[in-house]
Amino acid sequence: MPSTSENASNSPKSLTGEASVTLHTHYALRALRGRRGDKSRGIDEIIGLFPFTAHMNLIYNAAQADDPFAMAALVRLENQLQRVHQWLERKMRHVAKRLTLNADQIALMRPTSTEPVTLRLNVSHYGFCLLDEIVLFDKLACDILNAMHRSRISTLAGRELLVQASAKVRQLASCVSSYRYTGVQRQDLVLKTQLAQAAVDKLTETTFITAVNFAGFDDIVQYYLGLDQLAEFGPVVKPGGEPVREGGPRWATLEQPEG
Repeated sequence: MPSTSENASNSPKSLTGEASVTLHTHYALRALRGRRGDKSRGIDEIIGLFPFTAHMNLIYNAAQADDPFAMAALVRLENQLQRVHQWLERKMRHVAKRLTLNADQIALMRPTSTEPVTLRLNVSHYGFCLLDEIVLFDKLACDILNAMHRSRISTLAGRELLVQASAKVRQLASCVSSYRYTGVQRQDLVLKTQLAQAAVDKLTETTFITAVNFAGFDDIVQYYLGLDQLAEFGPVVKPGGEPVREGGPRWATLEQPEG
């Protein structure tokens, strides 16, 4: 039997695990994988799960190091998550109502792909938040296509709803893309240091801070110092913590299916 000292030296290490997601529509798969933009061809970028979680990793760590702008970004994302989730659920109820016409004699089940795509993921925190909405969008897309095929909603209305739902998920993935890491901490804002000024200038330039809503630097500082709401899924803040190291471990990796 091992001694107490041996047990102490062989303590459990960090937890690890696997996750996977199965999608049935190319609409949801595109939202997950993303797409490169091409301004010359008028093609907008779609921020997929991988770049989203990589960016959220930086924001999460910055918020943990007491960056008030990063915490504000997490709260902004959570509010947007709630709005998008509620919108998708409303549309699902609307389509489901159309699909239950003559339900006493006609039963319509949600269709599934004959060859769904299953991807193995390593995702945590806000990556799963986005993944939940992509899966909900996948279900909605299945229901819309089913309703169109069964003449429960018109082709025009169905296509318009698919476009709207796709845009909602894309907006969710990009709602905090304008945040940039500056190394600023709450104490910098309190003392109004040069780093605080540089951070405000940088975040104003990227439009994370909408300058027209404020009278100037002092007004911006006062506003962000006055925000006392913490992100529900955010980190425990470490006041005066070590600055974030960019390029650290990412939250998500995506294994592409064979072929």
